[in-house]
Amino acid sequence: NWVEVDINLDDDDDDDGGEPLIRVNPTVSFVDSEVRLLPYLGPEESPQPFTLNEINGTVSVQKVTVDNPREGGKPQLDAQEITLKMNARPEDAGDLGINGVIRQLDYGENASTNLLDSLEANLAVQAQAIDLAALSPLVFANVGDGLPLAMTAGLLNGNVEAELIPFAAPRLTGTASLEDGELFINGLATPFSEINTQARFQGNR
Repeated sequence: NWVEVDINLDDDDDDDGGEPLIRVNPTVSFVDSEVRLLPYLGPEESPQPFTLNEINGTVSVQKVTVDNPREGGKPQLDAQEITLKMNARPEDAGDLGINGVIRQLDYGENASTNLLDSLEANLAVQAQAIDLAALSPLVFANVGDGLPLAMTAGLLNGNVEAELIPFAAPRLTGTASLEDGELFINGLATPFSEINTQARFQGNR
């Protein structure tokens, strides 16, 4: 059943620029949920479904005030803060955990053309036995059309913290490893296989 709600706001009332009548700072909880994504791979490519299974956790949204990272502007800005505490199983292969805070800064009419300059974030990402073959379409969806390579096998493990600061290079700390990876490059008859490597991130290195 639908519940009809009618709120009568008189346009003649004085507008003192105060707080809105209703403010909502929602927290959404997920329990054994499932999300299906369809990454765009190009005008001639069919979308390849990517499913996040067993999603558990919370997403909270609230309005906050932050310091302005730009010099010469007003000292503080409004921002939308998103707090994540999530665990999931991508394509039922491996475990993925994301915890942290993302803030989207509101510069108003002076917004930067670079999306990263409007984001502050501190995220901790834990990955255990993630199937890169299943993750590959989602990763390469934003790289561009006609990318001449694909990750066709491999398990990703890692524990990485990411810090995004407007007008600065992203900073990563932690470790990641790839086991039994396989990379297929267009034009080569034989893929690169049995790729095993480890990476350690220290800030912007």
